[in-house]
Amino acid sequence: MADVNIIGGVDTTDWTDEQRAELRALLNEQKAAEQKCADVAKEAASPAAIIADKRRESEQAKQDATDLRAFADAKKKFGEDNIGTIETRGGMIVMRTAIATEADKREERYRGLCDSDRDAADFAWFEETKVCVVHPSGERVDELCKRFPRLQGQIENMYTGLVNGLRVRALGK
Repeated sequence: MADVNIIGGVDTTDWTDEQRAELRALLNEQKAAEQKCADVAKEAASPAAIIADKRRESEQAKQDATDLRAFADAKKKFGEDNIGTIETRGGMIVMRTAIATEADKREERYRGLCDSDRDAADFAWFEETKVCVVHPSGERVDELCKRFPRLQGQIENMYTGLVNGLRVRALGK
């Protein structure tokens, strides 16, 4: 016959009934939590979960290969000093330095709209900035910006950094 004072391997001979009840409740909670963990582990080991993980890994490998190809092509076409990248969970963004006419057009369009319609000016500023993104497509950049709200600012900062770097190099510094 089992000793009624042993609960979960603990001798509760000198415990009150309330303390024993609390211990039983905690042991039951622990057992339920352990079962949930076992269920999650079992689900993660299911064929459907394994296939889904392998599918994500395959898609990521394809994305990485596409990104690296775009990066290598941009370095070759524009020169290593004239490109920059931003890593996102949605893939790499590759950007080139603006040429003088693009930079002038961007500034002119922005100044022209700034006094009349600030929202249109901000939209125009980013649209002119996106011209320098060589990978991925403009539509994909828009999708990523919706998914990652601060990405637009990072792209604008990259544009500025590339232009400033070009100016510094032009000055021989």
